[in-house]
Parts: sequence; structure tokens; C-alpha cells
Amino acid sequence: MATLSVRNLPDEVQFALRQRAAQAGVSMEAEVRNILIRACTALPSGGERLSGVLANIQRWSRQLPGMAASDSAVDDFLAERRRERAKEW
Repeated sequence: MATLSVRNLPDEVQFALRQRAAQAGVSMEAEVRNILIRACTALPSGGERLSGVLANIQRWSRQLPGMAASDSAVDDFLAERRRERAKEW
């Protein structure tokens, strides 16, 4: 198994992770591992994969305390993907 270190994690994100871990009754490391596993294995297939990831990031960022969710870049990307898909049909 691989090891991953995350540097420069904002304090509010670490706090949110600690809260999530406590609610789940697991260590913070286990909670991060669970989040990454869910994010990487529950992805939509094909062309929707990246837009699905971005939508999940957007949704999760709204739940983090003290984090201002900047939706414009994600919304612009998703709108462009939808336009591209509409052209394919």
C-alpha cells in the first residue's frame, strides 16, 4: 500500500476532518482514507467522470466550516461539459 502526505492543509479543513472522524468513531487517518476511497471508486464512468468529481468537490466544500465555496469556476466547467455533450447528440 502507498503512503500519502498532505502538506499545508488549512486548519479549518483539519478541524472538519477531526469532527467527521469523531462522529464516525474512527481516527482522522481512517476518515481521510475512507473519503479518498469513496471519491476514487464511486466516480461516474466516461466523460462525466471529471465533472462528477468537480460536482462532488463543490458539494463537499460547502459543508466545510469557514470555507467559502467559489462556485463560478466549477459551474463554468460543468456548463461547458453539458454544451459539449449536447453537441455530441
